[in-house]
Amino acid sequence: MRRLYYFDIFGQLLRPKFKQLTDCYGNEFIVWENSEIDEQMIGVQDKTEFESIENHIHIVDNIKENEFASLCKFGQTLCKHILSQLQQNFPDKKFVVYVSIRIGDSMILRYHQDWENEVHYYDQEIKSKKERLIKCIG
Repeated sequence: MRRLYYFDIFGQLLRPKFKQLTDCYGNEFIVWENSEIDEQMIGVQDKTEFESIENHIHIVDNIKENEFASLCKFGQTLCKHILSQLQQNFPDKKFVVYVSIRIGDSMILRYHQDWENEVHYYDQEIKSKKERLIKCIG
């Protein structure tokens, strides 16, 4: 029932729900509501890496060449939508949202806050015939 999986994923993405967690140093992390991480988490040294790994979703796997262009278009819309939802829920925070798409691999959505003094999870542009990175900041 792989098709039901897609309905579940898209349902979560249309109306995403988030939660805020605070570590022992007072850092406020924004994660998906269904994250298994809780308030008891130990302090994180690399906040960007933590949020990027915790906040990633595989949307489509095993991407075919003939799907690539359409997924890139959809990725632009999805990236802007998730950024908008994060901004509405946390207007005082700045976020970076990515959609990465690679033929033969996956379409992955991930986000993190734009943490001061930390580089973005992806700090280079990726754009080729087989791979694309869409990045929205706000």
